[in-house]
Amino acid sequence: MPEPTEAPANLTVPEDLSTLEPAELTTLRESCQAALDDLANAAETDPSSVTAEDGARAGELAGAIAALGTEIESREAVQAGHVQAVLDARGTVTPEPVEEAPAEVPVVEGEPAPVEAPAEAVAEEAPVEAVAAAARRPLTVAARPRAGTMNPAMSMADIARNAPAPSAPSRAEVNELVITAAGNLPTRGGQRLESLNDLVSAFGERARTMAVTSGNGSPMPVASIARNYQHVIGEGASLAEVEAAFAELTRAPSTRSGMEALVAAGGWCAPSEIDYSFWDVTGPPTGQIEIPTVGIRRGGLRWPESLDLAQFFGLSGVAASGVATNATMPWLWTETDDILAATGDTPVKSCLRPPCPDFNEERLWLLGICVLAGNLTQDAYPEVIRHYLALVQIAHARVMNRRHGALMDAHPTVVAQTPVMGASSSATTHFLGALELAATSERLRLGMPENAVMQVDIPVFVRGLLRSDLAKRNAWDDLSVADSWFMRQLDARNLRGVFTEDWQHATGWAAPAGTMGADTAPTAWPSSFYVRMYPPGHFFRGGGMNLNLGVVRDSVLNSQNDFTAAWSEEASMIGARGNRALRINFATMYPEGTTGAQVDQSAASA
Repeated sequence: MPEPTEAPANLTVPEDLSTLEPAELTTLRESCQAALDDLANAAETDPSSVTAEDGARAGELAGAIAALGTEIESREAVQAGHVQAVLDARGTVTPEPVEEAPAEVPVVEGEPAPVEAPAEAVAEEAPVEAVAAAARRPLTVAARPRAGTMNPAMSMADIARNAPAPSAPSRAEVNELVITAAGNLPTRGGQRLESLNDLVSAFGERARTMAVTSGNGSPMPVASIARNYQHVIGEGASLAEVEAAFAELTRAPSTRSGMEALVAAGGWCAPSEIDYSFWDVTGPPTGQIEIPTVGIRRGGLRWPESLDLAQFFGLSGVAASGVATNATMPWLWTETDDILAATGDTPVKSCLRPPCPDFNEERLWLLGICVLAGNLTQDAYPEVIRHYLALVQIAHARVMNRRHGALMDAHPTVVAQTPVMGASSSATTHFLGALELAATSERLRLGMPENAVMQVDIPVFVRGLLRSDLAKRNAWDDLSVADSWFMRQLDARNLRGVFTEDWQHATGWAAPAGTMGADTAPTAWPSSFYVRMYPPGHFFRGGGMNLNLGVVRDSVLNSQNDFTAAWSEEASMIGARGNRALRINFATMYPEGTTGAQVDQSAASA
């Protein structure tokens, strides 16, 4: 096998484009476009870096792109003219021979028949010279890297465009059993086997070329069998095609071996059509938990516990109350302390050592799927397998998302709190006020900047609950209460809201009646829910191996005429880098449009 040649680093647009192959024209146009895009990006991001030479080269590239595009379109138009001429010529052929042969243009043997290009193709040739004038001198550009392909000389579009049109089987082949030898047989590969003796010889030929194994051999193909039918009613057959096929099959037979059919009088007569497609309302998973994800190469991860500012002030020798003395660190040293130190009555300035950290550890766990399918079902009704596999993939993502949320809720760093709700408080104002109260307190406790962002995981249905509350409020004229309104409220409080699904509601799985997403629909919005609040990066996900074997066939399943249609195992884990996350509980949240009562409250409210 010859060694593969290395792709050139630069390509040159020649003066005469007619010397290039179609693939070369396409590659040159893509490379010129890439070079022009680079110049345009530089002009947008750093205008001061653009020079006069860049402007001139941009003009040359634009001219080259136009010339190359015109040349490609012209060749395609001419080729389309050739194809149409052949098709038109076939349409002039009559099924019965005629006595007078039509006048034909004499054709010299060995030369193709002269074919005139269509008018539009001829018209396209003129602009080529005009546009190409901008690229008369050779233009060199960097070769654009192309994605690897198993057929580098031809794209899928080229293959489809050049593929021969499928031909219908002749009547001699209709209702006939066709046996074709496997393509890799030494002497009969791909040939049609006309008799049983030919098939036996093919088995012998295959056996002579197989190696001897010790109980672990695998079957090798010998031949394929196909039957052609004169009448085929497929999934996309129209009613007219069905009626035509039945009309042909129910004609009076000329022999006793023909089909005999009884057609009842009255009614529609025609059989019902079958729609084999499935109604799929399930879309791709949304509302996924958004936390940083890291790859885990081994079976788990260990990481040190990080000190936050609140824990630092809890260490021995540190100014726990925030008030420094000459016995703490940070220490306070006054002139009086300095005078006393000269007499030895006061201890020296305190120095502390950082403590050795404890390490946390989490181990990976696996979530997997396995789907078995029948060989006959795959052949006769592949739509049902595709439909089922699509639901399996979505269910996998939903169950994974639900488990991640449950692990975060149960993590030992989570601390629960319930903000006080005053009498006659609005659900919306209480919700926003409680979130800002908790976020402000956590920023102060951790010594974070006052405008530091805190992440809040919110059940996805809470938006609807608050929207209902605001829409019922007196003097509120915006009944839509768009999602952007909620996001602006969170932005103003430096909160990053992540509206999460598969959490505190059902997603297809069984749940008590009245639960959001349950089989028995609720009659009112939930009156209680909770959210999670933490600094971004507190929780993280560890992703391990993702073993996806796809289709698997083995001897045991083959004996049952089955195969493994899908097999996947995904490893994951949830860890926490910080020391505390909040679970904020909301109770008696009624979306009734109530506003705060204009009276003195007996209890404080968030």
